[in-house]
Amino acid sequence: MISRLQFLEDQDPKMIFIFGVTVVLTGLIIFFLSLIIISKISRTRDRRLKRKYWPYIKEHLAMIAIQSVVNEGVKYDYRRSLRFLMQIRNRSRKIAQWVLDEIMKQKANLTGEANKTMLKVYRDLNLKTYSLRKLKSFNSNTVARGIYELESMEQRDVFSKFYKFLGSKNTDLRMAARLGLTSLAPNPLSFLDHLKEELSEWEQMSIYNRLRSKHKDQLPDFSKFYYHEQPSAVAFCVEMTVRFNYFELIPQLIELLKTTKNRSMVIDALKELEAFQALPYVKRLIHKSNNPQTIISCLNFLAHIGDESCRSIFETFIEHKNFEVRMAAVGMAAKLNIEFESSSEELESMLLHHQNELIS
Repeated sequence: MISRLQFLEDQDPKMIFIFGVTVVLTGLIIFFLSLIIISKISRTRDRRLKRKYWPYIKEHLAMIAIQSVVNEGVKYDYRRSLRFLMQIRNRSRKIAQWVLDEIMKQKANLTGEANKTMLKVYRDLNLKTYSLRKLKSFNSNTVARGIYELESMEQRDVFSKFYKFLGSKNTDLRMAARLGLTSLAPNPLSFLDHLKEELSEWEQMSIYNRLRSKHKDQLPDFSKFYYHEQPSAVAFCVEMTVRFNYFELIPQLIELLKTTKNRSMVIDALKELEAFQALPYVKRLIHKSNNPQTIISCLNFLAHIGDESCRSIFETFIEHKNFEVRMAAVGMAAKLNIEFESSSEELESMLLHHQNELIS
């Protein structure tokens, strides 16, 4: 031992350093090569297993679906198929995931009894356990996948587990939690109580698509969120009020019109709902507002719902200082066949333009 230490002391420190770095780099290379080889072997094994089992998975699930629809002329043992699927499910989590993926695919493409049967297979194979296990993962994408699976398979009893992911730093996971709650929670928009950032257009469209699948009795009270701190949430709920024809919320929209900064949004909604009750408020607002977009929305509302008393309003705003407002006023007047004396070449050209549009 003393001789070995003496040998090391006699060596050049630079050579010892180079030798140490070489050993470390060689070890790292061997380690990463091992990972690559193991990964390749694993992928090869997965492909082999998929080629072996995937056709049988599809065949058994397809026959189960057919049996659920056709009661006569098809002799097929559900228990035999279930037993086979259970056996291959137990071989590995990867195969269990393939079975789950195919069940979700079949369910998405089926309706009626066949759709319900896929839910039964999911339950009988206890695949819910696999989906719930994903919620405990440290990987955000895996958690989001678990939420998507539970949502797709209509597991309403687990919706409360999604709330803790609403504050996640991962955008995709937050979105998955919101969509999962929209589908499964008794109050589909309960996630808005936790919303801090803007709702993206994609999220709004996805939430709307899920709300469309619900009966009107299951829809939330959109007016509850008219005063939400996040403007995108307010805009979304106002739009949903129109989309689902919530005429009973017109009084709440009129109240919102008195306080909100985005008045044009509310006026447009009231116009779509043909809220004649809002006519007095809009008449007063158009003379008070200095916002061109609000004035234009008021003009559109009055052209759609207004009465004879609105003619003078259009004549007034034809001379407005803002070009877009003048253009809108002339356009509305042309549609309503309101005659007025043109005081400038600009008004003449505007009127001619809108008349040509009406003719075409």
